[in-house]
Amino acid sequence: MLVLLTHGYPYGEGEIFLEQELPYLLEQFPSISIIPLFSEGIPRSTPKGIKVINIPREGMFKKITRSIVEPNTYREIHKRPSTILSINKMKYLLGYTSYCNKLFNFLHAQLQKDPKYKNALFYTYWFHVQASALARLKLKCFPDLTIVSRAHGYDIYEEEYWPGYIPMRQLTASAINHIFTVSQDGMNYLSQKLGLENEKISVSRIGTKQPSFQVVPSKNHQLAIVSCSHMVSEKRIERIIDSIAHLE
Repeated sequence: MLVLLTHGYPYGEGEIFLEQELPYLLEQFPSISIIPLFSEGIPRSTPKGIKVINIPREGMFKKITRSIVEPNTYREIHKRPSTILSINKMKYLLGYTSYCNKLFNFLHAQLQKDPKYKNALFYTYWFHVQASALARLKLKCFPDLTIVSRAHGYDIYEEEYWPGYIPMRQLTASAINHIFTVSQDGMNYLSQKLGLENEKISVSRIGTKQPSFQVVPSKNHQLAIVSCSHMVSEKRIERIIDSIAHLE
């Protein structure tokens, strides 16, 4: 059994690469449970064999209270005292530990209610709050859990994304069985940053299928070059512009 933790999939428009990955996962795991952290709107259709489990919503008061009573909030402040000097970092920390606590409690209840979850492979699509909740669950309650995590961009290069800080990194990495980064640079960064052994981290790229069609000439015989990248620095979109200029 595979338990897949996502940010929102199958809700929202993100994590589209999962749609390409799921059929391959279903070849190895006939039963897959997906637990999205956020479940707003109408979900996308999922392949047969996928069960989506939604986490109950709750009010703002409960979110704030939960972060205040969460021990990891104070462990992080003790570890990084400078955090309290930044309003943004403190807001981020409180939100992170609140969601971590919420997911921890939900998963703990699932494991207590259904014994088959204890033998499942837990796969978190992001090396972020979902991975931290699983790590805490393993370290505190279920030491035999098997956890793997993907790591992409914002969940790797913490200095490059607001607010330049991701809580609970060492604790999370200590309990994860294996981390799969989508790039070699991401693997190198995490290995050095967290002091990970080679057998605990490797590269596993994401992508899409080979298209089953060929591009046909346009009616006006002009070449169109299209990029579907986000307009962010790490996509290096300027390389496309420079290449076109060079070719001309």
